[in-house]
Amino acid sequence: MTLTGFLAYSAALGIAAAIPGPGVTALVARALGSGFRSSLAMSFGLMLGDLTYLTAVVLGLAFVAQTFGMVFLAIKWLG
Repeated sequence: MTLTGFLAYSAALGIAAAIPGPGVTALVARALGSGFRSSLAMSFGLMLGDLTYLTAVVLGLAFVAQTFGMVFLAIKWLG
């Protein structure tokens, strides 16, 4: 990967990360409507859900790479 490609990819990821998703929107609505305590509990729930999802994705990708390792090598060799 070239430096230009890396910088473009990093910029795209930065823009995507800056755009609030439905979780942030719900959290702001909860904070404005119910106060800090309720929104704090919701933010911990969102973090726990994100960590659970991330763990499942990483373990799933590791399983796929381990199971189909030879297929990935064949694709790499073929081009």
